[in-house]
Amino acid sequence: MMDITRTLDKTKIPHILWLIVIILAIPAIFLVSTGRINILVIYIGGLFVSSIALFPRASFYLFLLSISIYYPTFIGRFALHPYDICFAVFVAAVILDHLLHCHTYATKTKLDLPFIVLIVATIISAVFAYNKSYSIVPTFRIVTIYIAYKAMTIYIPRFNFRKIILFYIYHVFALSVLNCILFLIAGGKARIFGPAWLAFEPYAMTAIPMTFAFFIWAETTNEKLKYALITTTILIALLATQSRAPMLAVVIATPLLLYFAYKKMGGTKKVQYRKQLSKLLISLSLVVVVGFIFKDTLFKDSFGRFEMFFDALSNPKGTVYLRIVLWTAAIKAFIGNPLVGIGIGNFKIIDQIYPELRFIPVWYYIGGMSTHNVILNYLAETGIFGTLSLIAITVINLKTAFHSFKMKLSSEENQITGAIFIAIIVFSITILYMRAWTWGQDGYIMAFLFAINMAWNQKLMNKLNNPLETL
Repeated sequence: MMDITRTLDKTKIPHILWLIVIILAIPAIFLVSTGRINILVIYIGGLFVSSIALFPRASFYLFLLSISIYYPTFIGRFALHPYDICFAVFVAAVILDHLLHCHTYATKTKLDLPFIVLIVATIISAVFAYNKSYSIVPTFRIVTIYIAYKAMTIYIPRFNFRKIILFYIYHVFALSVLNCILFLIAGGKARIFGPAWLAFEPYAMTAIPMTFAFFIWAETTNEKLKYALITTTILIALLATQSRAPMLAVVIATPLLLYFAYKKMGGTKKVQYRKQLSKLLISLSLVVVVGFIFKDTLFKDSFGRFEMFFDALSNPKGTVYLRIVLWTAAIKAFIGNPLVGIGIGNFKIIDQIYPELRFIPVWYYIGGMSTHNVILNYLAETGIFGTLSLIAITVINLKTAFHSFKMKLSSEENQITGAIFIAIIVFSITILYMRAWTWGQDGYIMAFLFAINMAWNQKLMNKLNNPLETL
């Protein structure tokens, strides 16, 4: 096939570019002269979107960045977010790039079947939903999450995996720095989530142990100090949210990572690893010292919420008791509708389906909430088939991540594998007691973690078959 760029006279390229600019400027000038500013904004936005769609790499990073911006624009009852627009641009860019390279297929992954079953179960539950209008957005969301997952599994293998994960970590670090500044300005009197809003929780609770993985397998002191600083900053920012659920995930996941890392290392490396843990403890001690110094000022409200949580473990009250009530209601909904559930998105109105729930004393505070347990939420809303598919997605991800983790790899490869492995563990833990993972910003973060997990494992398998392939 003839290369057009070779036949094109390079001296003519600037003239062609100027001609394109003039042609595109004519409608803009006309819209300005006629005072149609709203249409002008749409026109310029369309040009920007079209130009970004021609560069898949730029659209990918723009999409990842946009997930951390919570700025909904309501169109009637529906909310349009920046990350939805960037998602559409990224998918269009991937499809265009895929077709230009004469590819008419997408590589199958182990998650495709359970994802499709989950989508089908969701659609069926929407058809038989108690209130179908509440099912529209959640159904659309799970479809877009799967499309995002497929688009990323297609495109991520073209990147350097280490750079992608570090981009994710640095991104969360930047959000954390901003949140720490906002927390100081507020004097510790407000819960700070920053521009990502509640999505900062999944960001932080995955990024902290992922950074630990880079710390563990870092080869230089400077690297270790860098990752210790990043971890400490994100941890303080997570404290600033006063959110106990993601902090619990970090508390559970970090020791698990340390344990699996220790088991993975050889005899002599285990000795070095034990010495490295002292440096890790220094970083943790810094957080403890900062917390102790400001326990009665900046972190007074945060520590108060954590104290209430620990008290509730022995005497269920507050958030623990509310979760028990929500989980009981979810089980009740499943028993009444075991095959198709009450309808995706309908748990928020479960007290309309079962009015007796309104007589529970605390229902006034939790009516309209999700179950704060993704498994039980799908059990109540989509029935047994949707739940089994979600469990299958979780198990397959865990098995894939662990399979990659067991391989004998270099230090940099271990950093990547360890980070992905612990992120999947965090997901698997938190679906049991947190409110979201399969919708909104959280859903796109989930799709990213799933995609990089599957793509990385495939890359490692290809390397085993072809040792000369680079990662």
